[in-house]
Amino acid sequence: MALSMLAPNPILAFPRLQPPTRHCSRQGKSFSDSTSGLVVQCLFASKDEKPMDQLVTIDLLQRLGVSYDFEDEIKSILDCRYKNYDRNNMWKVENLYATAVEFRLLRQHGHNVPQDVFNCFKDEMGRFKPCHYEDIKGTLCLYEASYFSMEGESVLDEARDFTKKHLEKSLEQSIDKNLAILVSHSLELPLHWRMLRIEARWWKNIGLGEKMSFTRDRLVENFLWAVGHAFEPQFGYCRKIITKVLALIVTIDDIYDIYGTLDELEIFTDAVDRWDINAMDQLPEYMKISFLALFNSVNEMAYNVLKEEGSNIIPHLRKMWADLCKCYLVEARWYYSGYTPTLQEYITNGFISSSAPAILGHAYFSVSNPVMDAIEFLEKRPNIIHGSSMILRLSDDLGTSKVCQQPSSLSLKSFNENF
Repeated sequence: MALSMLAPNPILAFPRLQPPTRHCSRQGKSFSDSTSGLVVQCLFASKDEKPMDQLVTIDLLQRLGVSYDFEDEIKSILDCRYKNYDRNNMWKVENLYATAVEFRLLRQHGHNVPQDVFNCFKDEMGRFKPCHYEDIKGTLCLYEASYFSMEGESVLDEARDFTKKHLEKSLEQSIDKNLAILVSHSLELPLHWRMLRIEARWWKNIGLGEKMSFTRDRLVENFLWAVGHAFEPQFGYCRKIITKVLALIVTIDDIYDIYGTLDELEIFTDAVDRWDINAMDQLPEYMKISFLALFNSVNEMAYNVLKEEGSNIIPHLRKMWADLCKCYLVEARWYYSGYTPTLQEYITNGFISSSAPAILGHAYFSVSNPVMDAIEFLEKRPNIIHGSSMILRLSDDLGTSKVCQQPSSLSLKSFNENF
């Protein structure tokens, strides 16, 4: 009997879901309390256990998305491996798989392992030895490890080129079916770039999906995006907030891109900038529900932070939304006037209209006690936020430029006219 016949569809049955409270703790048994978890704990605790077995176990736990239950054990093992990196290492000598797995895990957890560890796999000419062509498993692990390179690390850059070339060739040959699946999966997107593993009652209650049929109703997609951002159980409140923020952003973006006239968008932007409930009176009916949903959701989040942490974050949240709407309005003005911005104009406006600064700002307030220095740092939009925003902006433009003739497609036209 199909599973769907035994239980209601979890996506369609969203009224049954109970939203988590802020800083909620895990409910029910964790993986570490299960029989499998106890076996893993014994494996970590054993002094006689082989280093390679421990590293493979850590790798598997991370891939399964349950490593958060063993954070202390994993840290202890990797700290020990780093301290003894050049000692008692016969188990990994001339073993590309073992060396690459250890390198990747140590780098992933903040240990500055030198790239020179891979020099022993090169020949006298400084090229990776042909004998490794046959070691598909080791080559695959080296490929994954190469994505933890830092600027200027030529050995890892060479490793990536070498491994990618031979992994692609291996798929043309008859290799183990399961290994071929892993190779294809990794070549499509390396492990370091992948996600490791519903809040829906709110969306149903505010009625945006039903009353604004022109907008994209993508709550489940928004939630899955939030899971990718913070999948650990202790970040349930963060996932709830990110899902809400994404749902509001999608709705408001569609208002600016598709439905609103320029005059209506000017009024809506002013209402968000003033953050005044009385400004609703000047809005058309379809905009009133959008503004009220935004106003109430943001104020509710700020209320929870004020109640539990004693910090008033409304000024910072309203500024994020005002900045976002102002940038949406700039793009709408460009579109309606037929103006093609310069590349610099588009990038300056686009990194905010990507919505990444607003998403990251809300994520910060949902997982930590607000600290003024950190808030000021976020509002200065440092390189890490600017870079993340531009990746999101340009990726979004690549996906929509072929099918969309709305303000967001200005990027392609701007690029074409500037190059």
